[in-house]
Amino acid sequence: YAGFVTAGIAVALQNPILAVVAYFFLMGRYGVRVGDRVTISGVTGRVVDISLLRIYLMELSGPDLHSTGRMVVLSNAVLFQPTASLFKQIPGAEYLWHSVTLTIIATADVEKAYSRLQAAANKVFDTYRDAIQRQHDLAQRFIDFETSAPTPEVRVRLTDTGLECEVRYPVVPEKSARIDQQMLDTLRKAVDSDEQLKLVASGGML
Repeated sequence: YAGFVTAGIAVALQNPILAVVAYFFLMGRYGVRVGDRVTISGVTGRVVDISLLRIYLMELSGPDLHSTGRMVVLSNAVLFQPTASLFKQIPGAEYLWHSVTLTIIATADVEKAYSRLQAAANKVFDTYRDAIQRQHDLAQRFIDFETSAPTPEVRVRLTDTGLECEVRYPVVPEKSARIDQQMLDTLRKAVDSDEQLKLVASGGML
């Protein structure tokens, strides 16, 4: 009888025990702190509080990560679920990565397309480079190895529809919509100014 009671108590307390153990996983130098932006099991939010059993997040949504006005309460034990994942933004680095895809005719010169798009992306990035650099410098103090500062990247590949050019670039969350529009307009103008780089399609902004 005592064995059954003990087993029943152990099963009943399984989730609280896992939650307490997970709490200590959340602590430490690279652990989660109040104010951090995290993504846990697909939920993105800013940490409001962490207790022994639960973590409280202010939910964020949209490309600019605005507050939805909702509070998300998760058991710490969620970290032990097979499909669970935890992503934490490096302290000081609040920037996000966005991308836009342009498709150019397949006969276009790859090197010319790459250089034109890279120059156009850098031109837009220069208008807010200092803000990204400051965030990178703050984040660099948190880690023990050197990393390169984030800058626009252009990736070109040949597809059935043409030359697909993906441009990835860091953005400041509160100015992401304006930066996206400026980036797309500048990239289109860079392509339209050369007759050999005829634009087939554009969009795919993420």
